[in-house]
Amino acid sequence: MKSGVSAVVVALVALSFVATAHAGNGYAYESSIAVPQRQVSPADPGQAMFHSKVRFAAASSICLYVWFDPTDPLDPGDELRFTPNSWFDTNPYASGPGYMNVGADPQTFRALCVVNYPGYPLDPFIAEFLDGHQVFKLTTSAGSVAIERIDVEIVGTTS
Repeated sequence: MKSGVSAVVVALVALSFVATAHAGNGYAYESSIAVPQRQVSPADPGQAMFHSKVRFAAASSICLYVWFDPTDPLDPGDELRFTPNSWFDTNPYASGPGYMNVGADPQTFRALCVVNYPGYPLDPFIAEFLDGHQVFKLTTSAGSVAIERIDVEIVGTTS
């Protein structure tokens, strides 16, 4: 889709963080994301922006917790993907991690967690968050969803 063709959902991360200890894994940094324009559809992708003063030396996982509006939830067959904008620099057809509702009932909550196992190369999605800034596109190829809230949790060590 060409830039500027569709309206954009902009989600800004609040700069307040809660740090809680995770034994052996560093700390979990959590933040809520405000979503001023909530609708995402195939013709109208959204954009989320993660901005933090916290920088990470390493991270073992990134979780995105998404609450959908009950009037337009993640219906059966609907999907939602989170693709870092920087991936489009090298591949205009890039597609990040996401999920699809393969069940029979609408869903008003989903979590997406990307885990980096010790001894394996750093997951590219996790790597995008280490500097404390990330812009990613929210896309759906089927159906539409209204996002009520997105929370981000990063488990790692700060730099």
